[in-house]
Amino acid sequence: MLGADSHTPGAAGASMLAIGVGGMDVALALAGRPYNLPCPNVLGIKQTNRLPGWVSAKDVILEMLRHHDVIGCVGKVVEYYGPRVANLSATDRMTIGNMGTELGATSRRRRLK
Repeated sequence: MLGADSHTPGAAGASMLAIGVGGMDVALALAGRPYNLPCPNVLGIKQTNRLPGWVSAKDVILEMLRHHDVIGCVGKVVEYYGPRVANLSATDRMTIGNMGTELGATSRRRRLK
């Protein structure tokens, strides 16, 4: 899914790959023009255990930030998989997907200065 809003990646709550792009890109896609995206790198994160009751989805992202920093996932799509994902609510999955941009997970390759 393409969207022009900063919360577009939150569609991960519905198990979708949603990419934020510019408003003109969305308008052109709605008009039937194809949107071409180079295949991004995929960072797979296996989730194995159920989250303890006092741990939230936001804690998952904070732990990812601790490991990967704010630019560690630039040009990547982060895919969470494994048994724990099945135990996450749609709201938890939405939070994790939406906050993926904090990792730089923009799915588009860009040059860093």
